[in-house]
This record gives sequence, structure tokens and C-alpha cells, in this order.
Amino acid sequence: MKLGRGKFKVEGTLCLPNKTGEQTEFSGFPCVVFLAGSGPCDRDSTIGENKPFKDLALGLASQRIASIRFDKVTHTHQKTFRKRKGITLTDEYVEHAMDAVLQAQNHPNILPHGVFALGHSLGAVVAPIITAMNNSTAGCIIMAGPAEPVYRCLVRQLRYIMSLDGPEALYLNKQIDATQAQAELADSDKLTLSTPAKKLPFGIGPSYWLDYRKFKPIETCASLKKPVLVMQGDRDYQITIQDDYRHWEAALSEKQNVQLRIYERLNHLFISGSVPSTPIEYTVPGNLDEQVVNDLAKWVTENSPVTPEAQTLI
Repeated sequence: MKLGRGKFKVEGTLCLPNKTGEQTEFSGFPCVVFLAGSGPCDRDSTIGENKPFKDLALGLASQRIASIRFDKVTHTHQKTFRKRKGITLTDEYVEHAMDAVLQAQNHPNILPHGVFALGHSLGAVVAPIITAMNNSTAGCIIMAGPAEPVYRCLVRQLRYIMSLDGPEALYLNKQIDATQAQAELADSDKLTLSTPAKKLPFGIGPSYWLDYRKFKPIETCASLKKPVLVMQGDRDYQITIQDDYRHWEAALSEKQNVQLRIYERLNHLFISGSVPSTPIEYTVPGNLDEQVVNDLAKWVTENSPVTPEAQTLI
């Protein structure tokens, strides 16, 4: 399937469950639209030797839940998109995500009011807005959601890696200082449309970071009347329990439409391990944890507007 319009169209994959059994009436499958994290992510959210979105899509399909995952525009049109003047976080996600939701809602085998937005990492900053923008979306799923701007998360990540005393520590001091300075400028009142990109996080221009300020994922989730699920791995050093998850918990724990879950032994990709997580871990093949798939499938099923007649598949 294709998502978006004009020269920045991207490819996506609709993963539909198999239809089995006999049924005269079929309302459709619930569906989850995946929003990947930062950088030029492909539709599988490939990081090193791991493909967590592909794992999740196949796992959900085995439990009668459809999904749409797509290559980010920064993956498909990386050079052209970066040259585009004044790119924003909205440009990076919203058009393609909204198109995925609308195509899902219009698909004959998908429940029109059973489409959920799922965001992982930076995608979790955008997913609440996608959920709020479409009145027909069923709910929002946050996986490893940042509580502060991603450039602040990067500073923490670099400090964590340096604390491991690996070979990276030899050159990280200067990088941490530079990243900290970029983060402070991005947060400050001095940030304007004329600020040079080279002085800003990731070398991305000021339009992106000014637009980023409009995205308030925790506050948006707190205002939603729809179901919200927040999931966090306790070995995640990129988005941590203490620096991120606790803020989600503080804002949402008393809301009856919200469920929050911590998963022991899981890293940023929701892959299990027994030692502290490091960047090297991503070079080892692994699979998204089965319990995460099961919990997510159960939550989606329970929060989908499925009639009793539609519970049996054709």
C-alpha cells in the first residue's frame, strides 16, 4: 500500500489475519497503526539485527488483529526530505500516519471504529496527536514514550554509555558537551527560524524543533477520553523508568481509561535480556517479547467496538 501524497509517498504493509470458520456477518478486524521511532526507520522498525514492528505485526495477526506499518519518509526520501526547507516533526509523521488511519477505517475487512494508533519512542510523541485528530480512532498505545524532548534523552543516553567504561567513553566527553549545548539552545527563547541547523540537535533545522514544542504527548493522553495503554521495558536505557515512565505514571495513573505496564528484563525494543542494555545488544538477533504481544492483543480486543456476532471470523 502507498501512503501520503505527491513526491513524498511511502510504502506500507497491511497485515491482515487469516479468515477461518464460518460466519454470515463479519464486522471486521481491529487494526493498529504503527509509528516508528526517530531517524530513517523502515516499516519493520529495523534496528541492528532486530525487527520489532514485524514481530508485533505477525504476533497481532495470529490473534485476529490487523496492523499497518510503513517506511518513514526519512527512510524512503532521506536526502530529498532533509533538503526540504523548514521540515518539521509534523512533516515527518502526521500526513502518512493519518492516511494510514483513514485507509484502515475504509478497508472492508477492518472495523472502522476499531483503529488504534501505536507509537514507539519518538513515534509515541506523535501517536496521541494522531489519536486526538481523528474522532473515530479507538485509542492510543505508547511504547517507550519520552517524557522530555528526544535531544534531552540523547544526552542521558550518552552519559549512560560513558558510565559503562567501554571504548566509546574515550571520545564521549566532547560529544556530551556539544549535545548538551545543542539541547539547551533548542529549549531556549533564543531559538528562532534563523538559528543555524549545525548548532541544533542532530543537525536538524529550527523549524523542526519549534514545531516539536507543539507536541505534548503526556498532556494530550491525559485529555483523551479514549483508552490509552502505556508500556515500558525496565532495561531500557534510552527511555527510562525514572526519567520518562514515572512522568507518564504521575499524570495518568488515576485515569480509568489508562493502563500502565512495566515489563521486567525488556530493553528499548521490548526484547528480553538478563544484563544491562547497551548499543551492542541491538546487533544480536532477538524478538519482541511474547508477553507484550499477548497483553497488547488482549487490550486491543477488549477496547474494540466488536459486536458478539463479529467475534467469529469468516
